[in-house]
Amino acid sequence: MAAPTTSPPGLRWPCDRLPEPVLAGRFRFDDRGFPYSYRGPTHALHIYEYSGTWRLDGVELGLRPGDATVTAAGSETRYDLPDPGHHWCVHFRPLRGAPHAEAALLPALVHCGPARTRLVSGIQRIAGLLAAPAAESDLARATARAVLLDLLLTMALIGGRSAWIGSRRPEQDRALRSTAAVQQAAALIDGRLEAPLSASAIARRVGLSPNWLARAFRAHFGTTMAGYLLSRRIELAQSQLRGTDLPVARIAERLGFSDVQHLNKQFRRVVGVSPSAWRLRGRGD
Repeated sequence: MAAPTTSPPGLRWPCDRLPEPVLAGRFRFDDRGFPYSYRGPTHALHIYEYSGTWRLDGVELGLRPGDATVTAAGSETRYDLPDPGHHWCVHFRPLRGAPHAEAALLPALVHCGPARTRLVSGIQRIAGLLAAPAAESDLARATARAVLLDLLLTMALIGGRSAWIGSRRPEQDRALRSTAAVQQAAALIDGRLEAPLSASAIARRVGLSPNWLARAFRAHFGTTMAGYLLSRRIELAQSQLRGTDLPVARIAERLGFSDVQHLNKQFRRVVGVSPSAWRLRGRGD
């Protein structure tokens, strides 16, 4: 993959203007070797479930599951995917006239981290609203515009940029960089729940010292990285206990617990009952 010579441009969107979505949903994609050029009349927000390489106006950047991109109308994009996959997207109309001075800066490429679920849910909701019956279309489209604005502002926050351009102080820039690093650290934890990186390895990847990252992480999430890892594992264990018939031992293995006794001990500590008891209670048995 060619290293980019410049940072890809972001897109500014006024914080008080509702965007107009025209298309939303989940789509299969299988381009290999940058065969096709995409240059549409709408802006686009994509969330990827696949890995690959993305070209934005000639700049190549790697994609991984959980990444999100925002592209401006008229930009040229191309893709090279080693394997077919799916992405979520919402296309929306450009504004007429220049953006306001107080505008959110949407990053061209960012990893969603814990916000991925919120973003995907928003796109799903927009897709449903756009498909509403004609009798409900006016209200549905108004709702879709409000949901999309929330997604765009969320993207601005994930990108570690101020939602208010042109009025930041140096200490605000430092705080935003710290927030972006903490969110990246959380994304690294989310991506390797079964085989987590060490705290020092995460610190190296996000460009902070271990002590600085530990303080910033606790300030942002209210817990340590180890506590966050445990809470995410327990959250996913609950989801699998509720939605599957997997044995508890298999769930423990999938989530990186050393054995079923380890899962039982940690689950009881966090939830107050054993995994088996929690599953039975959820079924009403």
